Amino acid sequence: MPDFLILPRWPLGLFTMKSFIRRAFAHSSLALVALLPASIFAAEPVGLWEFEDPSDLGAASIGSPLLLNGTVTASVDVPGAADVARTAYLTVTNPIGANGDEAATRSNQFTIVIDMMVPDFTDGGADNGNFTGILEFNSGGDGDYFIRKQTGNTELGVAAINYTGSSGTFLSNTWYRFVYAVDNGGVGRSVYLNGVKIGDNNSNNTLDYDRASIASTFGIFQDNTTAEQSRVIVSNIALYDERLSDQEIADNNAAFTAWSGDTSGLDINGSQFSIASMSEPVGPVTANFALNQYTLTVVSAHGSPVPAVGEHLYSHGAEVDASVEPVSQGKTRNIITGWSTTGANSASGYESSVNLELTGDTTLTWNWETQVLLEIDSGAEAKLKPMDAGKWYPINTTVHIESVPGPFFTFVEWRGDLGEADATQASLSLLLDQPRALVADFSPVLAANGTPHWWLDNQGLVSDGNFDAAESSDPDGNGLTAAQEFVAGLPVGGQLKVGMDIPSVASPTINITWGSQLGRRYTVKSAPDLSTTFTAIDDAVEGDGNLMEISVAGPGAGNDQAFFTVEVEASPVATSADADAAISSPGTAQFNFARAMAHIPAGSFIMGEDSAGIADVRPEHTVHLDAFYMDKFEVSRGEWIAVATWANANGYDLPTVLHVYDFVPSD
Repeated sequence: MPDFLILPRWPLGLFTMKSFIRRAFAHSSLALVALLPASIFAAEPVGLWEFEDPSDLGAASIGSPLLLNGTVTASVDVPGAADVARTAYLTVTNPIGANGDEAATRSNQFTIVIDMMVPDFTDGGADNGNFTGILEFNSGGDGDYFIRKQTGNTELGVAAINYTGSSGTFLSNTWYRFVYAVDNGGVGRSVYLNGVKIGDNNSNNTLDYDRASIASTFGIFQDNTTAEQSRVIVSNIALYDERLSDQEIADNNAAFTAWSGDTSGLDINGSQFSIASMSEPVGPVTANFALNQYTLTVVSAHGSPVPAVGEHLYSHGAEVDASVEPVSQGKTRNIITGWSTTGANSASGYESSVNLELTGDTTLTWNWETQVLLEIDSGAEAKLKPMDAGKWYPINTTVHIESVPGPFFTFVEWRGDLGEADATQASLSLLLDQPRALVADFSPVLAANGTPHWWLDNQGLVSDGNFDAAESSDPDGNGLTAAQEFVAGLPVGGQLKVGMDIPSVASPTINITWGSQLGRRYTVKSAPDLSTTFTAIDDAVEGDGNLMEISVAGPGAGNDQAFFTVEVEASPVATSADADAAISSPGTAQFNFARAMAHIPAGSFIMGEDSAGIADVRPEHTVHLDAFYMDKFEVSRGEWIAVATWANANGYDLPTVLHVYDFVPSD
C-alpha cells in the first residue's frame, strides 16, 4: 500500500488539503476520501502559528513568534508543517493576560487549538517516549495534558494527571485537531478531538489553578523529562482569549468543492477518488474546500435598508453591518422600531443598525411604525388638554382632546380634518387614520355694544357683574366711553399720541407717526382748515402693534397750514385660528390668554451722552422700541426648552434641565 499524507491547512476563506502520494507500487490500488478539515471558528484568535516559512518556523501570523526549543525543522513529507523532535518543544508567549475574574492573576478563560500528528508510537522507538506531552503550564514542571499508552495496545488514549472524564483514541500517523477549552471557576474545561468532545475535565475547577491556567508563557509538546516526550508533526496552532462553545468547535462550516492538480489516472467520484493500479508516481493532488455559504434574507416594508431587501450570500463567519434610515413624506413618516432575526441567528433589538455574524441561513426583519402628524391650534382664547396633543402619532391611534375656553370665552366649533368626529363637541375622540390639522374656534362674550367682557374686566371697570354699564362709562373723564377706548386700543386713562416730523420748512412732505395696536385699522385724513371735511390721504392700514409712519404731502402752494387726523376702527380681519375679528381676541400665544398680557406700547427714548461714557453709547441718540406684550403663563416642558435653548445661545442664562419640583404634567 503506498504512503500518503493529508495536511489540513488553517482555513481563512478558500482553503485546501494536499495529498502527496509518495511511493508507487505496481499492481497496487488506492482509494482516497477528502474529509472536511477540522473546525473553522468564527471567533478571532489572539495567536496563530501556521509554519509556512521553512526558514522561520516560529513566525506568527497573529501574535508573538514561537520560541523553538531543541530540534524543530520543516517537515519533509508535509509542506507547511513543523517536525518537532522528541527532545524539542515550543514556547508560546501569552498575549491574553489575567481574566476570568477581577481577582485573577493568570489567564483562566482560553482555548488552545493544535493540528497535529504523531508519526510513530513504537515501544522503545527512538522517537517515542512513554508519554507524549501536549501542554505544560507550569514553567517546566510535569506535563499538564499529554497522550499516554494504553496497556497492551498500539493506540494511545488522551488523559491527564488528576483529571477525570476524558477518553479518546489518538492513533499514530493520523491527523487530529486537538482542542482544549478552558473556563476555570466557571463551566470548567473540555477536550475535543476533531470537533468531538471526549471529556469534561473539571477536577480542581478553581480560579488560577496552575495546572490549567496560563501565566506569561506556556509549553506545547513539553514535559519534565524526555522520556515523556515524542516526535510530533504540527501544522497549525491557535490561541483564543475565550472558551469556545461546543457548537463553535464542532461545526465544520466548510464543504469540499473539487480535486485539482495532477488528476490524470484518477477515478474521481465527488469527494472520493480511486487509483486502480499504481505503476508510476501520482500527484500531488489537492482537495479544495470553501467556507459554507449562507443566505441572509432582508425583509423591510419601508426605506432602503443596507443590505437591500432580498437574499444575499455570505461565507460562514462573515460580519454584516445592517442598517436602515427612517422615511418621511410630508405629514406621514415611517420610523424604525427595531429589528429581529430568525434562523441560525435568533435575536432582536430596538436599534436602526445591527452587526450580524452569520453562522447559518438567517432572516433579518426591520420593524416599522407608520406615524401621522396631528396639528392643532386654539388661537389665544383657550387651552387644549393634553397640552402636547399636537405631535406625531402611530397611525390609527385614537386621540382624546379637550378644548377648555378661558374666562369670558365660549366654544364655537372645531374646524379642519375632523373625519367622523362631531365638530360641535368641545371634547373629541379623533381617529388618526391620516394626518389631520384642526382649529378650535372660540368667541368672546360681548357687552351690549360689542366690547369684550375680558377687556372690561381687565380694566377693572366692572361692578356687580354689570358689563353693559361698564362699557358705556367714561371712567377717566376724557370724553370717550370705555367702548371707544377699547376700539382705540387704549387702556383707561391712556392717550393715542400722534407725532409729526417736518424735515425742513421747504420740505414737500410731513412724516406722521403713531403707536398702533393689533386688530385695529388706521386711516390718516387731512383738511386745509377745521371747517372743511377731513378726507383720507390713503387707504386704511392694519395695525401691527408697532410704531407706524406715513409720509404725506405738506400744505399746497400759497397755503401755510394743514390739519391731520388719525382715525381708528376695529378691523374686521379674522385669523385662521379665529372666526371673530382679531380685536376680539388679540395675541398670538397659542394655548394661552393674551387678554392677561400687558401691552407695552411702541415709543422712543433718548440714550447715551455726547461726551461721557464708553464709545459704544456716544453720542446721545434716540432709540425706537417696538410695542410688545408682557406676561407670565404656563408652558409645556418642550416649549420651555425651546425658549431656553434660544436664550442661552443669545447671551442669557436659563436652565434647560428641569428638576422634580419643576415637573410639568402631561409632558
